[in-house]
Amino acid sequence: MQTLKFITKDFLPILIFYIVNHFYGTKFALISAIITVILQVIFFRIKKIKISNFFKFSAIITIIFSICDLYLQKTLLFKYESALTNAFTGIYFACSLRNKETIIAKFAKPWMTENLDGYFRKLTIVWSIYFLVKAIIYAIIAHHYALEKLLILRLIFGKISFWILLFISIYGRRILKFISCK
Repeated sequence: MQTLKFITKDFLPILIFYIVNHFYGTKFALISAIITVILQVIFFRIKKIKISNFFKFSAIITIIFSICDLYLQKTLLFKYESALTNAFTGIYFACSLRNKETIIAKFAKPWMTENLDGYFRKLTIVWSIYFLVKAIIYAIIAHHYALEKLLILRLIFGKISFWILLFISIYGRRILKFISCK
């Protein structure tokens, strides 16, 4: 139940976007994501639930890019949107390093039984670099390829690189311990 609350609290607009996009297309998905953000903020205010910094960040990104996509209705923004989103995300993760608790530590803390703040700080650096490098690669792909091909390339690169990042995130501490024992 805790996982479901966590997902719906911070990631509901993204989930709604993907579900609506699958069945009804991008335009309705963008509108649905904006409405979901607004309804969630109203719900949080009524229930006096603290809005997390990550939700604020994702809500702002969702609303800005959704409105731009709806208003411009051009593929140019869509071509570069992933690069911009990854750049903003990388910067957001990097900025969380200024806080006592990084964004990754905040997400992982409910499931942790020991203090791993140092590891989460290093992992936040890795994630920041990942998003910034991915932004550069996505911008290069967007510049060199037509929309159809860039979508395929982004999908392939995005999925593979994200699974590698998750592997590093989950097993990185064990790998570091193993290497330091030799």
